[in-house]
Amino acid sequence: MSKRKLYYITLFTSVFIVSAATILLYRAGIPTPGDVEFAGNLTPRQESEWTMQAFTGEAVIAGDADGQETTAAVEQNEEDYITPVVQDTAAPAEGIETLIGLAEPVFGQVVLEYAMDRMVYSRTLDEWRTHPGLDIGCELGQAVTASADGTVVDVYEDARLGVTVVVEHANHFRTVYANLTREVAVLPNMVLSRGDVIGYAGNTARIESIDPVHLHYEVHYMGQPVDPARFMDVTRAASSDDFE
Repeated sequence: MSKRKLYYITLFTSVFIVSAATILLYRAGIPTPGDVEFAGNLTPRQESEWTMQAFTGEAVIAGDADGQETTAAVEQNEEDYITPVVQDTAAPAEGIETLIGLAEPVFGQVVLEYAMDRMVYSRTLDEWRTHPGLDIGCELGQAVTASADGTVVDVYEDARLGVTVVVEHANHFRTVYANLTREVAVLPNMVLSRGDVIGYAGNTARIESIDPVHLHYEVHYMGQPVDPARFMDVTRAASSDDFE
């Protein structure tokens, strides 16, 4: 057999194998490079983590044949639900003073307090549970700003708290801004100054969906939530009914 004939046989075989593999991947629904797109500048994590099974008894399946979300009922049982554990996560005294004087991330009144040492009532879930941050009532689309200088370390859509931005500050502090609209204004690794716009108040938090529009705001020290009210002056609503 001549070298030329062997060359063409090898080339034909290679093309056939690649074509067959592509057809099999297409029929199996496995995305190939360039096929996967994600909304806005949110991370791909939303596609695998977006499930409300633990809260509604339904699993949201992203990306059916028409590119639309579909909902599949799942069997409800006690193991599907998160049971809150009351704990004291107060930060140690040392290091705390470094974050005193945080700016309010959004102008409004606190409609739900930080509560990691007691239970508060969740209207959406119809249960008593802990609450690791402040819910600050505001207008839909109102600008949300960085409480202090820092660096964006994460932008994603959380299965419970919706569109979320995490900013890292000095001395092991982080601030978390959740329940934003999908039109976020930052990307991971962006360096922010106090007062820079991060995003806009939305209604993407599934576990707080029937509450009035608000920003869910957390402060973490050494990986543990602490009361944001320790670091800023906040205005408290007389009752959450003021925002219904």
